[in-house]
Amino acid sequence: RAGGVTYAFATYDSLHPKELLAFLIPDIFGSPVDGTYWRCTGTWHFWETCGYVGLFPLMLLFVKIRTRSFSVLKPFFSLLVFFSLFLALGRHNFFYPLIYRLPGFDRFRIPAQILFLYVFGVSVISGMAISEIQGRSWQFPKGVIPAIMTAGFVFLLCLIFLEIHPYAFFRFLFRYFAAGPLSHVNSPALYHRIFFGIERAVFLCFGTLLVLVMRKAGRVDSRFFAVLAIAVVFADLFGFGRPFIRTGALSTPEGIGRLSAALPGTPDKGRVVILGGPWGANDGLRYRFPSVSGYDPLILRRYVYYTQSSQGLKHDDHVVNLGYIRNVDTPLIKMLNVRKIVFGDRVRAVKNETPYARVVGHAVIKTDEQVLSFMKSPSFDPEKTVVLPPGHRPKPVPEKRAAPFKGSCTVTAYANEEIRVRTSASHAGYLVLSEVYYPGWHARVDNKPVPVLRGNYLFRVIPLEKGDHEVRISFVSWPFRVGAAISLLTFIFSMWGLFRAGRKTGGGRPRVIRC
Repeated sequence: RAGGVTYAFATYDSLHPKELLAFLIPDIFGSPVDGTYWRCTGTWHFWETCGYVGLFPLMLLFVKIRTRSFSVLKPFFSLLVFFSLFLALGRHNFFYPLIYRLPGFDRFRIPAQILFLYVFGVSVISGMAISEIQGRSWQFPKGVIPAIMTAGFVFLLCLIFLEIHPYAFFRFLFRYFAAGPLSHVNSPALYHRIFFGIERAVFLCFGTLLVLVMRKAGRVDSRFFAVLAIAVVFADLFGFGRPFIRTGALSTPEGIGRLSAALPGTPDKGRVVILGGPWGANDGLRYRFPSVSGYDPLILRRYVYYTQSSQGLKHDDHVVNLGYIRNVDTPLIKMLNVRKIVFGDRVRAVKNETPYARVVGHAVIKTDEQVLSFMKSPSFDPEKTVVLPPGHRPKPVPEKRAAPFKGSCTVTAYANEEIRVRTSASHAGYLVLSEVYYPGWHARVDNKPVPVLRGNYLFRVIPLEKGDHEVRISFVSWPFRVGAAISLLTFIFSMWGLFRAGRKTGGGRPRVIRC
């Protein structure tokens, strides 16, 4: 989506203000676990808009922070919580058309996903509140305790009303909160799901209030309060999240296991096209065979354009699934080193003369607008020519009276982050690999660094001089290494800070407590 998306696409799955009710009672709209989710027809909306962190942390947001270091941080994290909710509203936010015009906001969809900042902010503030409450001088602002008690009584009244007049309760709930028809809902289980959700909210609300009041009255000490707080939050979140965790033995169906054993294991041996049957979009990852298709929300646009051109389709940016690949007899698909087709319970070999790695002696320059159509034309021979983008100077072509160009190569080692190839060339040329060009790949020829070029619109190309060479292509992710170094330094300084804080706490004179 680097080229930007439409406003409708950018605001897909926004958080509706009505869905904030689920931040207090997470089961009020049902659950996708038992088919009772009724807010929308698609259960994916539940995952995108779920922001439940527990009732106790929400109550802790209102604790007055007086500790100096915390009092500076709380406004920042409070603003983080507010702005994440503000942005998560998406199309339900009056100002979002203006926000959409800001740099970057037209590059992604599902505004509700920014709720992870809300969860993070609430977690930090509640942690600071726990530390504050462990002292004896903490307090709530005026009106907070009555508000919490009122919320608890409202939950209790809803529970009583649901028990006495269930039809009236659901009629009201569906009329004002449903976003569409409810024909997909598991109605028999819905009553128990919502009743249990409201019942749990009542107990948590009054139970949390009781723990806070007991701490304020000095009935529990600071350590026991911390244990109680952790226990309440754990019970709340575990009770909410446990139904989503289902374990089972990972097994391979007999038919798929037999078929996958007949497929190549690495791209240099050949790639696979899945045309249907019991296979999933990303089964190549699961069963360890290289597939040219699949689902990936971060797919490279250049690869999408390449595969679309191979099928005679117009370029479309809004593609995350390459299930449209059906014709494997096109030159562009064959250059992906496709060797097998899987359809249902059958595996068929593909006649493909284009090798995985080849040494060519001729290069031409074409723009991105010209290269794909040129590569599909009969005048392009991938075993003799490579197409480079403008800005590259092709190696000189041997004179006509010179001996014809001869080149060969052999893949000697293949791994996820390293490829080794032995090459031979009668004149200067290029090693062309059926591997997608991507930043981070580095090449060394006879242990000397050489550039990795992008050729044939999509692939890695390494320039070669005349003679025999050992080529090593390896992947080095500097962003990952920098991030790992920052994380390590953060950990070291955190441990150092905790160590110093511990020495300061234990190094002073002991206090005398008079009884």
